[in-house]
Amino acid sequence: MYLKTSLVILTATISLLSGCATVEESNNQLSPASSVQATVNEVVVSTPEELVKAISRLRKGGTVLLESGDYADLNLRLSRAYRSQSPLLIKAKKGGSVFITGDTDIQITGKHITLSGLTFERGTRSGSKAELIYMEGEHNRITQSLFREVDDLEGVWVQMNGRHNRIDHSWFEGKTSGQSYINMDIEENRPVYHQLDHNYFTRPPLGKNGGSASRVGHGSMYLDNARILFEYNLFDDESGESEVISAKSSENIFRYNTFKNSRGHLSLRQGERALVYDNYFIGTGEDKHGGLFVRGEGHVVFNNYFHNLNPRPRYKEEGAVSFGAATGSYDGSRSDKGLNGRHFPITRNILFANNTIIEPGDFGIVIGSQFGSRDRTLIPDSLYLLNNQLAGARRQSVLQLDGAKDIVWRANFSSDAIKGLEEEGVDSVRIVVADGPFKLPMPVEAQPGVSGKDLSAYLNKLNLDMTWEENRRIVDRIVSHPATAGFSVPRSPENRPVYPLTKSDVGPQWMIH
Repeated sequence: MYLKTSLVILTATISLLSGCATVEESNNQLSPASSVQATVNEVVVSTPEELVKAISRLRKGGTVLLESGDYADLNLRLSRAYRSQSPLLIKAKKGGSVFITGDTDIQITGKHITLSGLTFERGTRSGSKAELIYMEGEHNRITQSLFREVDDLEGVWVQMNGRHNRIDHSWFEGKTSGQSYINMDIEENRPVYHQLDHNYFTRPPLGKNGGSASRVGHGSMYLDNARILFEYNLFDDESGESEVISAKSSENIFRYNTFKNSRGHLSLRQGERALVYDNYFIGTGEDKHGGLFVRGEGHVVFNNYFHNLNPRPRYKEEGAVSFGAATGSYDGSRSDKGLNGRHFPITRNILFANNTIIEPGDFGIVIGSQFGSRDRTLIPDSLYLLNNQLAGARRQSVLQLDGAKDIVWRANFSSDAIKGLEEEGVDSVRIVVADGPFKLPMPVEAQPGVSGKDLSAYLNKLNLDMTWEENRRIVDRIVSHPATAGFSVPRSPENRPVYPLTKSDVGPQWMIH
């Protein structure tokens, strides 16, 4: 191990127990006068044992650079609270050359700790269902890393708890066992503000429930405001199960993501007031290539693009966009456990505006999807559908089951011979499509829609928390939207166009995509 300082004086006793490093919360107290402590800024290591020693020495932050090679049976307990000005960075000296193998157990519970440039593979986790990485604390990060066919054991690869943590520019591939790549549990009455961005997810079919890319909360957390941000992620043949992402908490954001050729859908399974905007849902027309499934209340679904999907559900009809039927009977015993009294919650009070759906399979939009199965007998109500374009459905643009009430249709346009809806608000027009700027079909001409001012009347019904900056931002954008229908290419905060993502846009920079 090489210490890149001219003088290093070590005073703390380093305890090594079976290769496990425990880094305790710093109390920022000075050492006794007889001890002198110097700051070590950067350490280069080549074995797990040296890594453990280096972490113990970097009490005030710094960088540990890992030489190329296998780091087998790595067990780390990272619980020290570093400062934002002096974080701890554990990084591969060369991305793609450091392999974390064997019985790995990493627990990050401190603050301002980053893992970067690591490859996780050839694992043999003990404990069967234990997670590979347990991530808690605050302002911790996993970046520029590859998780590839780690093992065939049950359990998630990353359990993401705490607050203000981030996973970015990483690659998840080849999980053949149960449970998601990334699970998140939400603190009660306290948003967590995690961020997942610029990641790549792909997964073969699991053949049962539990194969999503990420579960965002669970049934007892559906009313907790998580405020987790998913942006610039590519879900490419992410086909583990019918839910690509299973959102079971409230006030999450999904924007600038691409869902491509995945045998499933983005599922607002439980929870309220999600923001879903500026996403691409793209299929090849294969069976089960899905889009968006909506349950719950108060959501905003704005300016999304859907193309060449073909949902083939297990239970009743689905469309490129499905608004699900709810459980008819209320179960008090579920409620007593903190769960929703309706296993499939009521779907209502949702704004669905300025979306374009082209070649969606049998149906573009289904209102009341899965009705009649597993006691799902309550049809959605109070949906506000404005400024949408639909073209190329095999059967009909809209399937609205009997019993839907207080549904608002305004300035929607369908080029299909059978609209599936005999009322004003869905107009039959000839929608000519041609390859747009992102090489997929877009309507050549925009249809006139309702203005942002008109949309604001429906936004006011959603009970959004306007003290949250993200809500203010999307409301301002919608209110200022011109009076046209359909999707328009989104622009990033830096005012650059956001097109469908490819492998070269996501994952570790050191990977050759």
